[in-house]
Amino acid sequence: MPSITDALVAFLTILLFYLVHIYRLVQKKYDSKYPPCAPGTMWTNLKNIASSEYFWRMIEIASTTPHRVFQISLPLNVTSHFIVVGDPDIARTILTDRTTIKPSK
Repeated sequence: MPSITDALVAFLTILLFYLVHIYRLVQKKYDSKYPPCAPGTMWTNLKNIASSEYFWRMIEIASTTPHRVFQISLPLNVTSHFIVVGDPDIARTILTDRTTIKPSK
């Protein structure tokens, strides 16, 4: 008959594997093949999205980053990448390239 200790060990083992999986996903998200993260925390980004100044904040970040392409950290999904392209020429190149994954219409 299983005891509470066995259930606790099983739960902690599953939790450990889940945390390792999440850690690997986060490490993959911030890998060098993706653009740098925008300054600020995810909570700052959420407050910016809710404000009327969000558009101007994105322009300000794009003008201060060296490449004008950055990702925003949001707590919606660990595996998602919210990439902002602040340069029209780069955006045009991405949208006309057949090999890049584009947002659905």
